[in-house]
Amino acid sequence: MFMEYVRGIFFKFLLFIIVDWFVFGFIYGVNFGDVLAVSIFMTVFAFLIGDMFVLPAFGNTVAIVADFFIVFFGIWLLGLLYIEEPIRLGAGSFLAAIGISAEEIGFHRYIISRILQEERRNKRKSRNSIPLFDTEFAEEEYWDLRKRKEEE
Repeated sequence: MFMEYVRGIFFKFLLFIIVDWFVFGFIYGVNFGDVLAVSIFMTVFAFLIGDMFVLPAFGNTVAIVADFFIVFFGIWLLGLLYIEEPIRLGAGSFLAAIGISAEEIGFHRYIISRILQEERRNKRKSRNSIPLFDTEFAEEEYWDLRKRKEEE
């Protein structure tokens, strides 16, 4: 189960680095170190908030909209800290948010099928393995072993 989380974070990082490198590296000429720093922080933040909290609680559509705003404002704020080149950061953040949101459709399918379904199965297993203490009202029958042997 742990490896599925690691694989999910790695895939999300690849999505971020591809989109951010295209938008900020090719279009705006930002160096790769700045793009890498922004992508790492945004991967962790968007995975924890968007994919582990919003997606299970509210569903795919709300999670994609939430991811758009998380990416838009997150890249804008992190860009102010890390990106040294004078660029139109709002427009770049908007393009990156559109690109990430488009890729999130497929990524959420992966998260739902691999991680969330496995968590639900594990919850069902753990719920079934915990003894449930219910009160039972019944009359006790005491077996007379001597009568039982005679009947056989």
